[in-house]
Amino acid sequence: MPLPCPYCGFELFEQSQECPECHLTLKRAEGILGPVPQFAARVGDRAAVIDARQRRILTDRIAHLEWRFPQIRIQIACDHFPEDHPLSLYVFRLFNSGHLSGEHEKSGLNRLILIVLDPLSARSAAMVGYGLEPFISREELDALLAIAEPSWEAGDWAGGLRLILEALDTTLENAATAAARAFGSPLHPARDSFEGY
Repeated sequence: MPLPCPYCGFELFEQSQECPECHLTLKRAEGILGPVPQFAARVGDRAAVIDARQRRILTDRIAHLEWRFPQIRIQIACDHFPEDHPLSLYVFRLFNSGHLSGEHEKSGLNRLILIVLDPLSARSAAMVGYGLEPFISREELDALLAIAEPSWEAGDWAGGLRLILEALDTTLENAATAAARAFGSPLHPARDSFEGY
């Protein structure tokens, strides 16, 4: 399934070594953007716009989703990203060079969902690992981000992130159903009570 180049938007495939249009590679992106920022697990807020209570709510919501869908992991990264380059370029570099995934989570085994928010410019973006790309479309990710736009406009950063996570539950349930059909296996999300939620 083709993906847009994070810099110029040209269609790329997983095996593409570089963008044939603008010649972007991960190494070039790292050279352009400098050191990769490091984020706390699950809810990384380098922009300092989420208070301790809100962080607990978001962390609990992520833990609940990861419990229901143990195949996936979710990371929120909140920071101020310079506007010299598209936000998608920062997201691409963070996803691939930010040590958000373990060594064993390569290619189809990478089922990370990265949600990025820049509160200074009210920009947001999302990216999923190759293991989820057949089941969660770019349009679905854009729809999730659109749900939070009224919250971004109101400066309610944690509220917008919470709305995204709530809507992600349905998106993941649909993805689990699609995966079960594709692989002919009974893949069902957990439905029992969750102590941490």
